[in-house]
Amino acid sequence: MNYVSSFQNLSRAKKLAAVLLVTTVTWAVGLPALFNTASAAQVSQISATASSSVPLASTNYMLRYTSTTTVSTGQSIAIQFSPGHSSGSDEFGLASLTVNDVVGLAGVTVITAACGAVTPNQVSISGGISNAAGNRTVTLTACGAVAAQQITIGFGGNHVTNPTTTGSYKITVGGTQADSGTAMVAIVDRVTVTASVDTTLAFTVAGVASGGRINGETISTTTSATAIGFGTLASGTPVLAAQDLTVTTNAQNGFVVAVYEDQNLLSSNGADIDTFSNGTNLATPGVWVGPAATLGSENTYGHMGLTSDDTDLNANEFYSGSVIKFAGNFFSTTTRQIFSHNAPSDGVTQNIGKVRVGYKIQVSALQEAATDYTNHLIYICTPTF
Repeated sequence: MNYVSSFQNLSRAKKLAAVLLVTTVTWAVGLPALFNTASAAQVSQISATASSSVPLASTNYMLRYTSTTTVSTGQSIAIQFSPGHSSGSDEFGLASLTVNDVVGLAGVTVITAACGAVTPNQVSISGGISNAAGNRTVTLTACGAVAAQQITIGFGGNHVTNPTTTGSYKITVGGTQADSGTAMVAIVDRVTVTASVDTTLAFTVAGVASGGRINGETISTTTSATAIGFGTLASGTPVLAAQDLTVTTNAQNGFVVAVYEDQNLLSSNGADIDTFSNGTNLATPGVWVGPAATLGSENTYGHMGLTSDDTDLNANEFYSGSVIKFAGNFFSTTTRQIFSHNAPSDGVTQNIGKVRVGYKIQVSALQEAATDYTNHLIYICTPTF
């Protein structure tokens, strides 16, 4: 065996191993340092909230994120709307946004003047709004160190205009500061919701038993929904009857109920009982008085009037000063309002869905004798939808 040759080979192998070791160490230690470049830190929990997501809507925005690196004095925080878009229709619009619309809601205070004294967590927006195509950006300059923390910035006044085209858009945080991040907002068409509600109206008339009351006066005869019987009338003795009216409707502007009689209380012999007072068809409700009984003036021999307990009707015209009043202007084609409301009604609540209407009659000794005085009352309920 040639020991010299073997030793020489071993020596060459050791030298080669040493070279490889040095090369390996250089790659592991030196080259990464050679190729390494500084990278921006990513903000966390970044979001952008809009007051409206409708295309072209004039909108408020609130940008919230948590920074990871302190912003040094003089560094900028640039907030860019729709980066990468430049066609106009697919960009946000900042033309109406003013420096007064940009406010610090958390983490920073935004001032509109240029930075003065070094003030921590204060940023200036002086001259920092760009509405240039492809560069819709709000730039804030740190007047002092801005700590790593949650930062919320508002863009108010409804002065951010959404893009015309629907889709997802970026709002980025960057600038000369170390941090950066991207929020996303979706611009979507509004949803049109439609519905219809059928109109409803229910009007009822009910009788009232004697002994009940209307506007403080006792009812003296019983009625039904379709009949009012005054019975045999005695000279000088008034008789009061009543009916209850209810209205249930969803009419937006409410309803009016009116009544008229198709004729005076008329007998087959031609005699009649006129309307209150003494046939004058009294329009302004007044205190009840008996017929004047002027001989030769038949319209003063007897009369009938009406009242209502709807206290909302014409400032409670039928009952004031604890005194019941009556009207007579409900003859023939002249209708008299007796119940009204200006909104939907439930058929139960007094003055809104329910009232009582009263009819009072009185004759004198001159009223012509007859057993068949008759007329008809016609109620008209008119809703306004």
